[in-house]
Amino acid sequence: MAHALALNAVCGAPFRGGDVVLTTTRTHTMNHASAAGNSSALLLHASGARLLASDLSAGAERLFSPREARAALVRVCASNDGNAVLAVDADGLALLMTPDHAKHGAAGNLGGAVHAACFSPRRNDEFATCVGRLVKVWRVFQRERFYLRMTFGQCTARATHVSYSPDGKYLVVCSEDLAVRVLKLVDDNEPAAKARRRAEGDDSEGNDEDGNDADADGESKIEPVILHGHRATPVGAWFGRQGGIYSIGQDGVVIGWRPMEVPTAKEMQAHKKKRRLPLWAGADGLAYGAAWKYFAGLPGPGGRDVTAAAFANAEAPLLVVGLRNGAFRVFQMPLFYNGAADAVAKQAAIEGQSAMPVELHTLSAAPGAPLDSICFGGPSAAAADDGKANYPWIAIGCKTLGQVVVWDWRRETYVMRQRGHSYQVNRCAVSPSGETFATASDDGTVKLWHANSCHAIATYSGHAAPVADVCFMQAGGVVASASRDGTVRLHDVTRHRCFRVLTSPEAAPLTCLRGDAAGDVIAAGSGGGSFLIYVWAVRTGKLLDSLSGHTAPIVGVRFAPHGHPYLASTSWDKSLRLWDVFGTAVNESFAHLHDATALDYKPDGKEIAVATLDGAVTFWDPEAGQARGTIDGKRHVGMRRTAADGQGLPEGGHFQCVAYSANGETLYAAGLGPYLCIYDSVRRVLLRRVEMTAAKRLWNAIADRVDTRNITEAGARSMLDVAPSDALGALGARPGRGGSAAPSASIAPRHSAAAVGGSPEAVLDLPGMRAGGSLVYSIRDVQPSSDGTRLVAASTEGVLVLAKDTGVAFDPVDLGGAGAWATPAAVARRAAEGEFLTGLVAALRLGETALAERVMLAVPAAEVESVVRDVPDALVVPLLEVLAACVGKASGNASGKDGDSRPPLERTLTWVRALVAAKAPAISARGGACAPPLRAVLGELAALQRDIGEACVRNRDLLRFCCSTALDL
Repeated sequence: MAHALALNAVCGAPFRGGDVVLTTTRTHTMNHASAAGNSSALLLHASGARLLASDLSAGAERLFSPREARAALVRVCASNDGNAVLAVDADGLALLMTPDHAKHGAAGNLGGAVHAACFSPRRNDEFATCVGRLVKVWRVFQRERFYLRMTFGQCTARATHVSYSPDGKYLVVCSEDLAVRVLKLVDDNEPAAKARRRAEGDDSEGNDEDGNDADADGESKIEPVILHGHRATPVGAWFGRQGGIYSIGQDGVVIGWRPMEVPTAKEMQAHKKKRRLPLWAGADGLAYGAAWKYFAGLPGPGGRDVTAAAFANAEAPLLVVGLRNGAFRVFQMPLFYNGAADAVAKQAAIEGQSAMPVELHTLSAAPGAPLDSICFGGPSAAAADDGKANYPWIAIGCKTLGQVVVWDWRRETYVMRQRGHSYQVNRCAVSPSGETFATASDDGTVKLWHANSCHAIATYSGHAAPVADVCFMQAGGVVASASRDGTVRLHDVTRHRCFRVLTSPEAAPLTCLRGDAAGDVIAAGSGGGSFLIYVWAVRTGKLLDSLSGHTAPIVGVRFAPHGHPYLASTSWDKSLRLWDVFGTAVNESFAHLHDATALDYKPDGKEIAVATLDGAVTFWDPEAGQARGTIDGKRHVGMRRTAADGQGLPEGGHFQCVAYSANGETLYAAGLGPYLCIYDSVRRVLLRRVEMTAAKRLWNAIADRVDTRNITEAGARSMLDVAPSDALGALGARPGRGGSAAPSASIAPRHSAAAVGGSPEAVLDLPGMRAGGSLVYSIRDVQPSSDGTRLVAASTEGVLVLAKDTGVAFDPVDLGGAGAWATPAAVARRAAEGEFLTGLVAALRLGETALAERVMLAVPAAEVESVVRDVPDALVVPLLEVLAACVGKASGNASGKDGDSRPPLERTLTWVRALVAAKAPAISARGGACAPPLRAVLGELAALQRDIGEACVRNRDLLRFCCSTALDL
């Protein structure tokens, strides 16, 4: 069905801050359709309140999870194996996500804004966070909720970074008091029933979650080791080999802290007299001495300011430092050895190790712009089981440029480089083939995107003002864009260059654009001057006509489909006009009661839908000149009363865009609000309303309900520009406990810096701003693909790509309680009984490759095509992988166990041919994931053809002799 769509990806939005994480998952690929055991390198980063995942192996970008936070995500961390991802928003709401259960996971409030987060290297259900000056260690209870294990409150200022030791028993914490602290975690020794009781909220014993003594505030009394030596705020600290610690400050100074035996008082005094570097001792037999100091910055402006840093691990001691001038540096850190200084130096010389950090790589990734987030990773980071993996990739996030890049510092090449639009995306267009789509933005650029991977293919610049509209012409070979600078630029999609610029006769901004079906004529409407419609010839660039009649800015033009020689246009002058462009150029006008905001032609040319400012959509018959029906969508748009509206009536809304589906049976409409409305264009009824975002704290004017307790006599409390200490009780605020006014700053207002990412600059950079700084969510354009499997929407948070929801598709395994019998033994029994389709689907879902192969070979040759035709599209990738293995065994090139029988080659090739013929669209839609098994099949077939050819050549003389000699039998 056309309305069975689900949000699949978000692209086109700039990087607005937060953490970037490189991880490797070993269980499932991003589309969850490959067999178990496969691995893929993922780049995780935030886009507003959503978590995006770029599959660097398949070259595709998708939503990691359909779950959405209430505010902008600022902290993202992943476990060592990549099977658990924690995303935290600016309000401290944490979401735990997993690749195999991305729609489910624990969620909870961590007690305030989180400044740093880190998973335990030994457990996927434990992580540590920095909240204010507190360091909190959390556990996940049955993937449903978080419970607090320990709290450390020894920091005297805000904690900025936390990381675990390799054995997971210690924490090293940086804070703004210029100190680095080593905290000890006590092993769990309490029974499971006690932990479960505490997870349910029963903390009546007065101890922390490990049974240790705690003070009245619930903070642990374990004394930390405090390391002083930095003169600027430490940016990060990490454990090295044999308990050593590396720390780096904002001034670029790196200090190596060597573990030592706890010295006596005399030894401490002698150390202070002989050495300048400090020595620090703490409780529990821990002592550290500063072994060396090193400056990791660069000379020049911004080269001494460290904005981000990351460490690989103890066995691969690599440190990457991001600077304010946009450069980053990679260092090989020296290893730590036990013993005296002279013995340590000798041992390092024997192993060929340097006693100081060694620079390996330096590059300017964003000249003049600070690097906000940086991390190590790569396909080999989690592939090695001995812990000695290398980390060839570096992921860098730069908020100033709005881009995320992945750099291979060993090969010195880009793995991925993506940069979205800097400002609001105005319009979008889908190519006739559906393989690409284009977007137009206020930043004056047009971007071409690959529909499957959601990666940018090309960026077309040249306009001197915001681009108002974009469209495809000549079967998708040309992208045309209209700008407010009064020009239309035509771009060659193959060569990625502008080959013609069309200029309007008068200096008027162009607001809308469309080309005819043949691609020979293009029309653009103006939003100023005489409000004319200009018509050009594409081949010659000559202005053919200037159509006059509108008296207000033109908001939309559409050419009629094949066989109808009309051009429809609508304007703020409350009229719809039809022009005979190819004939007498006369026009016919249809009047509305309100200003028109958008229009679209039905694919059969027999109907025009026009949206007006009163929230209605009117359907016109262009031949008869009569209105055939109206949809009142004022209540469907999604505009709701805001906090500023108080107890008033909800606001009325209107649609900013309308678009017909390819078959004309469905109409898509959206406007100022988070909802996409899907209507039946024949019966004029609402089929579905899709909510594009649920981030109430990030976007304004989308609240379905308003808390009247926050309404004062002076207006909404969140809209008042007053300090929390002001007397809000006089303004109507409810008194809190003890008779005092309840503080209004406990929850940051929607337009505050905390709600968007932490800094005022982040608020000012976001598109869709209203006066006063509040964010307004809107959908400015909606364009469906020609096959109905994809829909692209231009919104405030970027370009939303909605794909066909496979979750509502028919699956034969779901019939009859499949979960009760979906075991290998039951699947084999079902296949033996002749239920081949059900058995094959269940085997693929279970990831049983050998079982799926047996079921495939048991299917009669006459039924292969019918079975393949009914296999769900989501299982195309694992089916291809099984076929690749079968082809390899059939040709004798695949390695297998002794005694394994080769599958019949003819039967295997029959499956390959049937799959390619029946599932060609599904394979094309999953090009990145299907490419490896397809290449494997082609390789095996090429090797088989080569072997047959060599056998024929070897036996050519024998065949000639047998054919020319008459044998007496």
